Amino acid sequence: MPGAPRTATPPLSRPVTGTLTATLPNPASGPVTSVAFGPGGTLAVADDNGSTYLWDTTTRKITATLPAPGIGSVTSLAFGPGGTLAVGDATGGTNLWDTTTRNITATLPAPASGPATSLAFGPGGTLAVGDNNGSVYLWRLYTP
Repeated sequence: MPGAPRTATPPLSRPVTGTLTATLPNPASGPVTSVAFGPGGTLAVADDNGSTYLWDTTTRKITATLPAPGIGSVTSLAFGPGGTLAVGDATGGTNLWDTTTRNITATLPAPASGPATSLAFGPGGTLAVGDNNGSVYLWRLYTP
């Protein structure tokens, strides 16, 4: 019902357990800075060297390496509609990658100084970018 107050999600009624099913090593041997699941069993893994690796979670093999476009460390990842991958960097900028063609389709400049520490796609072509300074920037994305 519109306008109705939201209630908190009740706590889990039973213990949660997990089973480790795989370990995916970083080919660059550096710290992993962000991970994000995408469509079709794709897992994006970013590292401190600025590279982003696309893994097939079924075969557990790298299907592509998205090189750093001169931005340094990748600080955040998020998959959006159509397989678009947003990659936030240490300077606060965000690159949008087409994961099919492996090309950058847009570069969003840093609105302020500081790393883009979190990313989330929203409805209607919106991308939220959170930064190290405590601000969140909303971008309206367009397809020509």
